[in-house]
Amino acid sequence: MNISSARLDGSVRDEIILRMVSGAQTSEFLLYEDDGVRVAYHSGEVRTTRETMQSKGDRSLITVHAAQGTYPGAINTRNTVLDYSRPTAEKPQIVFLNDSALPDGGDGQEWKKTDGGWYYDEPGRVLIKTGVLDVQVNKRVEIQYES
Repeated sequence: MNISSARLDGSVRDEIILRMVSGAQTSEFLLYEDDGVRVAYHSGEVRTTRETMQSKGDRSLITVHAAQGTYPGAINTRNTVLDYSRPTAEKPQIVFLNDSALPDGGDGQEWKKTDGGWYYDEPGRVLIKTGVLDVQVNKRVEIQYES
């Protein structure tokens, strides 16, 4: 990237990538976005997205809540990528997005080519793509492990 946040090769990356590690308690954070150039966030030109994460027993629940606010140039649709680690967990049985099963990416090569699905990368680590969705849509991801 150069000083204006442009990629040197001219490519555009619109997805949001969230790296998370499970814990004993429910956790949440608020992601702030702006145009990355001006300080217009001072006057309210900003988008916020709340993320929550909870692990209990044989399942983990991650929610990327609907975005609030906007700023000039903000995109309205994008893929959300979750890089989730639960160190004591084996490969999940199934992963759901808004109550629909996501496809298993197998060895990872298929996962890299697809817009939506999940892949068990290494002990305890799951990579998940929601597919391109509106930022105003809640993305509720449930990871189910063997009990």
